[in-house]
Amino acid sequence: MVALCTVLTVGGVAAGCGGTGPGSAKARSTTPARASRSVGRVRTLTQSELQSALVNAKDLPGWTMNSIAVPGDDGRLPPPRIPDVRRRLRATPAVCQPLYDLSVLTSGWQYSAYADQEVRSGTGASEHLVMTALESYSVADAPKVLSDLRTALRGCSSFRSLSPLDPDDRWSDPHPLPDPAVGDEAVSYRIRLVVPSVDSDGNNDGGPPVAAPHIFTVVRSGATVAVFYAQSFPDTPLPQIPSDLLRAQADRLATAG
Repeated sequence: MVALCTVLTVGGVAAGCGGTGPGSAKARSTTPARASRSVGRVRTLTQSELQSALVNAKDLPGWTMNSIAVPGDDGRLPPPRIPDVRRRLRATPAVCQPLYDLSVLTSGWQYSAYADQEVRSGTGASEHLVMTALESYSVADAPKVLSDLRTALRGCSSFRSLSPLDPDDRWSDPHPLPDPAVGDEAVSYRIRLVVPSVDSDGNNDGGPPVAAPHIFTVVRSGATVAVFYAQSFPDTPLPQIPSDLLRAQADRLATAG
């Protein structure tokens, strides 16, 4: 069996593997949504505003930020491909749909702008590698993303990958973690990706499946939803998404536009 690294493809870009850190595998999320701190001035951010709202090295000294999209010949990033979410793949059972959507960094509500990057700090055992995605929704729809996610976490136990490249992969054992006190509201959960055992050439070697722990944290700031994702390797602790990153990104969104 060889180590694995999950690749999440969204709008033609891919996320990588996360570092490790302590996590609570038994915590239960009971935190209700907090009232928006920006009532009266919430609006949907444009693509350029959303791109500018990504955290940078000035916000997080010692961290490095890397674009996931590959720049064109002119050095500019290509515009994101915004999918029509009405045509997204459907998970089985249906209660798991919001968790499947988050596994590919989307949702069941149409967003109008998208920006992402990888952020990294530390090295070796102290490394953190986190995928960050920002999505602009209507003011009415943004809270529904987190509401749907909470419902799914109460009723979903497992669902298969819908990628034709990984038809035997399965997400299992989603479990809420304590909601971080950041943004207008937030949801955090752990989940395992169970994949077939493969040899060094990527072929199924008949060994027992392996499970890699993942963590997702979803933060709403106004009409923008920020998704943070990290993974670690099988038989290692749950990865950690540092609170400094969550706060820095929420602060950027609070003043965006």
